[in-house]
Amino acid sequence: MDFIDEIRKHKSHVLIQKDTIRTEEGTKLRLIQPFIIRLGYDITDGAEVIPEFTAAPGTSKDARVDYAIIKNGDPIIIIECKQCGEDLDKHYNQLCGYFAFTKVKFAVLSDGIVYRFYSDIDETNKMDERPFFEFNVLEHADDKNIVEKLKQFTKEAFDVGELITKASALKYADETKRIFREQLESPSDDFIDFFLSQVLPGQSKTKKMRDKFKEPLKNALMDFINDRIREKITEAIREKPTKDELTTKEIETVESDSNEGIVTTDEELASLYIVKSILHGIINWERVNREDFKGHCNIRLVSRHSNNDGYSRFNFILASAVVKCQSTLAPTALRCNSH
Repeated sequence: MDFIDEIRKHKSHVLIQKDTIRTEEGTKLRLIQPFIIRLGYDITDGAEVIPEFTAAPGTSKDARVDYAIIKNGDPIIIIECKQCGEDLDKHYNQLCGYFAFTKVKFAVLSDGIVYRFYSDIDETNKMDERPFFEFNVLEHADDKNIVEKLKQFTKEAFDVGELITKASALKYADETKRIFREQLESPSDDFIDFFLSQVLPGQSKTKKMRDKFKEPLKNALMDFINDRIREKITEAIREKPTKDELTTKEIETVESDSNEGIVTTDEELASLYIVKSILHGIINWERVNREDFKGHCNIRLVSRHSNNDGYSRFNFILASAVVKCQSTLAPTALRCNSH
């Protein structure tokens, strides 16, 4: 079984268990231990996983972290667990203290659903204030790119040197995106001044000038982002498959629709290819199908959960294209249909 399938299976397990867990011990037993197993570690082998690991020998019992992953006799990852649904922000200092007493480079804080991965990228032997990676079992289990990042912490793939390098890159990338997002929403004076110096070189930067420039700057940046999105969509349309490349099921649907007086337009097919291109690498694009009607066309994501007949009970409508004589498409998230 591929690692992503293991994680998807774990997600199903979490969905069943999470609402019945009332204690931290229950979270450890029913959510976090199974997760550690998914990473390839044997929780029954003291040479691989030590529960209640003493982070600071000779000190009080409180200096014991819930789990330590061991390699060659030394801890490589420590994991501090909290009750499912607990606010993890409240327990950062506790894990930070454990990190300071150990030689590990990676520490995890989790409630069994969210796993926050920390290191000492900013200052050696001092745990960073922000995690360099966060994995949410319920939100990320189907995201191939994020699951690949998680895979680096498996027993088979773990390489401390390589992980430190990648952790640094992840942290800097996430911080850059966070800062850029904040600036898009509310540009700071320094951010505005940077662009003012390029657009109006040599002019003094007054509050009046910043206020005047702020909204045009925000609009220009959003226009740039939208332009890039349109370029990607245009490329996807140009690279759309021919009829020979369509799956047998799609061909049969086209022919069946024609026989019933339903015409599948190029724009409707283009919307299918756009959605598949967007989701490519995230989910199996064969799960994305087209459902054509006389008045409109739906793009459907078929659920992985099926009934006894093998048919999906819940199918998500990703987009709908209204049949009109127009040259542009704007696929819009709509609704969930039950069958």
